[in-house]
Amino acid sequence: RQVAERTADFAESEARFRLLFNSMTVGFALHEIICDAKGKPCNYWFLEVNPAFEEMTGLKNAEIVGRTVLTVLPKIENVWIERYGAVALTRQPQRFEEYSAELDRYYDVVAYSPRAGQFAVLVTDVSARRQLTSQLMRRTELQRLLVDMATRFINLPLPQCDAAINEEL
Repeated sequence: RQVAERTADFAESEARFRLLFNSMTVGFALHEIICDAKGKPCNYWFLEVNPAFEEMTGLKNAEIVGRTVLTVLPKIENVWIERYGAVALTRQPQRFEEYSAELDRYYDVVAYSPRAGQFAVLVTDVSARRQLTSQLMRRTELQRLLVDMATRFINLPLPQCDAAINEEL
């Protein structure tokens, strides 16, 4: 009877975990690092991903789990493998923001190692925020240039101001 209760408790716990995992709004993926003969990270396996990860990356669970990143994304920047390798091998977590040219997105990433040789990532697509920040920076720079030009024209004596305006036209 205790075995039956434990089995039922385990099944209920598993169901709660799956519901939580599949309902997260942050992308989650579990990976295993692959090292070359010298122990240097050179690739990694996709072990599990949640629906939010699929949505943020466009990579579908059924197409990537059990495959390596270099099979799925052959042009992936080496920085991803290096950073994740460091996390999996040292077990030291990292948080960073990085651009993926192959996915054409910026991601805020928290990477940690739940077990030696593995790493898990929590990812948030921050592309829209990065684009907005870039636009604001360009707008600020343009405003600075306009103020600088206006200041220069205001400080010119009148005949020089007319000549400067005519040169600009």
